[in-house]
Amino acid sequence: PALPCPALRAMAWLTHLLACIFGTGSWMAINGVWVELPLLVNELPEGWYLPSYLIIIIQLANIGPLFITLMHKLQPGRLSEVVQGGLLALKENLGRMGIVGN
Repeated sequence: PALPCPALRAMAWLTHLLACIFGTGSWMAINGVWVELPLLVNELPEGWYLPSYLIIIIQLANIGPLFITLMHKLQPGRLSEVVQGGLLALKENLGRMGIVGN
């Protein structure tokens, strides 16, 4: 659907741009871990199992955004913005504690 005024269109573009920048930061953090991986596997008790654990954790972190996207497309209006914000805050806090990937 077309947005009614140019100000809303500009805001939509700004929102998409900021979301891309946010995603790029997470992508760079994950790539930083992969670059340091040869040094980490020799020091950590997980050893070479660590890359497998990282892949599983990173892929599990992709389920939340996929779920929200599907809910918006298949059941519009069913998932409230409050729930989305709560899920995002939970994921962010778990990422800071090192439980899930950012």
